[in-house]
Amino acid sequence: MQTILGVIPKNNYDFTKILSKNCTGNVTLLHNTTEVQFCVCGIKSNLFYSRKNKWLVSGIGLSNKSQNFKILNQSDWENLLNQKDFDDQLKQLNGHFIVITWSNNKVSFYSDVLGLREISLLKTGKGVFFSTDVTRLSKFSDLELNFYEFGSRWMLFNQISDRSIFKNVIRVVGGKTAKVSLDENNISINDYNWLPTNSQKKFGVEEYSYKLASLINLSIPDNHHLSLSLSGGMDSRVILSFLLKNNLSFDTHTFGDPNHPDSLIAKKLAEQFKLKHEQINLGLADKNKIIRDISEYTSQTLVNNAASSVIQLQNYRELYDRNIVLVDGGFGEIWRREFFYKLFLRGKDAVLKKAIQNIIPHLKLHRADIFKNDFVAQMEKGIEIQLDEIFTRLPETTKNDLGNWLDLFAIKTRITNYYSHEQARLDNNLISIMPFLQPCILKELFNMPVSLRQNGKLYRKIIKSNFPALGKFPLAKSQSIHPYFMNSLQSRLWSVIQKKAGLNRYKEQNSLLLLDSLKEFIYDMANSRDVKETPYYDISKIRKIIDGYYAGDKNFSTGLDWWLSFELFRQEYKNNNFNK
Repeated sequence: MQTILGVIPKNNYDFTKILSKNCTGNVTLLHNTTEVQFCVCGIKSNLFYSRKNKWLVSGIGLSNKSQNFKILNQSDWENLLNQKDFDDQLKQLNGHFIVITWSNNKVSFYSDVLGLREISLLKTGKGVFFSTDVTRLSKFSDLELNFYEFGSRWMLFNQISDRSIFKNVIRVVGGKTAKVSLDENNISINDYNWLPTNSQKKFGVEEYSYKLASLINLSIPDNHHLSLSLSGGMDSRVILSFLLKNNLSFDTHTFGDPNHPDSLIAKKLAEQFKLKHEQINLGLADKNKIIRDISEYTSQTLVNNAASSVIQLQNYRELYDRNIVLVDGGFGEIWRREFFYKLFLRGKDAVLKKAIQNIIPHLKLHRADIFKNDFVAQMEKGIEIQLDEIFTRLPETTKNDLGNWLDLFAIKTRITNYYSHEQARLDNNLISIMPFLQPCILKELFNMPVSLRQNGKLYRKIIKSNFPALGKFPLAKSQSIHPYFMNSLQSRLWSVIQKKAGLNRYKEQNSLLLLDSLKEFIYDMANSRDVKETPYYDISKIRKIIDGYYAGDKNFSTGLDWWLSFELFRQEYKNNNFNK
């Protein structure tokens, strides 16, 4: 990922050699003044910096002063940050970014309002260290996992709170601002709670299409071209409909197994409409490389996914330094009311009554049972606390408005705790834009009639208007394919029926391929003194998972896949302090 690693020193000690040594990747920028020291690793296209005017930006800003949006360049950022009220303007800006400014008496950190980029701060006896990759802070002080915060990340679909999962670490995300005084190294935090508008003016298909089209047809840097992440799903097809309608110049790509339903449908679309298309599938790397890749990925994303997901996600590297602007359909589900669908169907009364114990089962996602019972109890208690807090943070809801409340719940919890880490990784490889995930369009979410957003009705209307021929192709969902006309419930039932009837021919094998190739490594790791002495591990639970899987019970594959992800994450943040 594009990593910023820096320090606001308490004395005149020069940290720059240590910073550059412990930054991830090749150093792109090294800054050293009496006020602040930092290094930045990653591609230059997502980095903007002025030593003279004392600011640094990592990420992408989007302005809409003309008919279409524009990616901000160095001069644009210079003009914006030169304004007296630039902090207010940042809260109106689309895109994803971290901004750092410094002066004679303070250093300030700003995050985009939706939480697609973040930075973490840690105060030590030597100064205030900061990084966009929180595990890098372990180089300067021991990090300790906070199980009350980590619980929802491990036991639910995603973390609920926007706080750090590490003790004594301050997380700046979702429009928050942190200011560090240079005299005492005191840190002050200004919170920010972005919410969609709720006006009487309705936001219909035409208004939505106009706004979305302007985000897709954006002005991009010179010598760059647009590349669409094309899948078999609805969201990328909506973007494709705008690109085809407006006859824009672009190419397409799909990641992973060519036999996956997503890949098969993307290939058919590309062939039918004569699109330049690339199937990128690096496959399983050699043992040492795949272990390094998993360690890097899982530490950067804080165990967002199981270890085997790296086989798919590593494909982004093939797009590195190709001068492309990637556009994809991330978070498009929000306009189809797909998030927390189970809770909407089965937990309505629990949400309305704020019955937290009855809400939790509808949010659970089983990963691996590997922790001692007292730490599990801490995680469960933390989940209750976080859910209670989110009810306080969000507006009250009614039975008629529950769907909107759940969508807002997704915006406030899933963007900051899942999409943010993935976005930071992308920023190290290329310029990327998610049109559906921009404040200018999400702010209108509650102004669109609920009936229009349900069951993909909005997207089907847009596709029919833009490029109706796209409606002749089926859609992919998970590992199955269903007819285009089916709504959300019908497609779910279709998938269940196909699975029970044995009609799903595609079987995902990445987890089994990875675990089978790492058998010796996994046993060596499990038998190590380090693992056995980890205070929160229940070794008997871990051994049951490992032994069960390698004895032939593939039902243990999910647990083992997730334990491998967590353990390599633990090693990254626990054993890397340069003082040791």
